[in-house]
Amino acid sequence: MAEPQTTGSALAAGAAKGALSGGGIATTLPLDPVTMGVGLVAALITLLHIKPGENEPRTPLRVFALVVASGFMAGIFMPIAVAGGTHYLPWLTAAGDRPLQLAAAALLGVLPHLAPVLWRLYREQKGGAP
Repeated sequence: MAEPQTTGSALAAGAAKGALSGGGIATTLPLDPVTMGVGLVAALITLLHIKPGENEPRTPLRVFALVVASGFMAGIFMPIAVAGGTHYLPWLTAAGDRPLQLAAAALLGVLPHLAPVLWRLYREQKGGAP
């Protein structure tokens, strides 16, 4: 059996497809730009509804960095979250693959901003230091 050969046109078509489907990141990392966008929008909505702490200034550059980092992390960790969720909770497979991916990306976009607030509220309720 002969070894398959890759032509230059096939490589160029693959690179063009990657560049069009999500910029330069899609060509280097196997990320889905839609799930990154869902994580980005979920993080932005969360930051708009959560009041910053007293000693925590929220400058536009900081908001931009937080939102972009959340979107990027949602794109990276979404396959892991979906695989773990379907492994430990088999009934999640009934939802379908794409809706489960989008829900996981939204959850991963919200979680880094909501978890510290919930932890602070829990500690205040238990009488611990704020």
